[in-house]
Amino acid sequence: MGMAEIALQMAKFKIAANMKKFYFELERSRQLSQMAQKMGSSVARSMNVNSTSESSEVKAARANMEAEMFEADLAHRQAFARVKGSAGPVTIERRTCAGIEVG
Repeated sequence: MGMAEIALQMAKFKIAANMKKFYFELERSRQLSQMAQKMGSSVARSMNVNSTSESSEVKAARANMEAEMFEADLAHRQAFARVKGSAGPVTIERRTCAGIEVG
């Protein structure tokens, strides 16, 4: 096995390891986003049942809850973008790396 082939194998392994890491990060952020949405909807229903008029405390709690839901969703979208971005320029099957023939 030549040096170029060894370098190619190492690049494949590194890419695979990074993709696995990004996938687990994506899955974790998806689960957190879903959990935040479920908790948020439960809390929102509870707030609607328990209070007929919205006090400033209820409004603040609702705003905080919505902000946390948006933050969880944003984290999930960012993780997805990292996975998508890292998978874009490299295509091992065609033996190219950023458009350059390597094998």
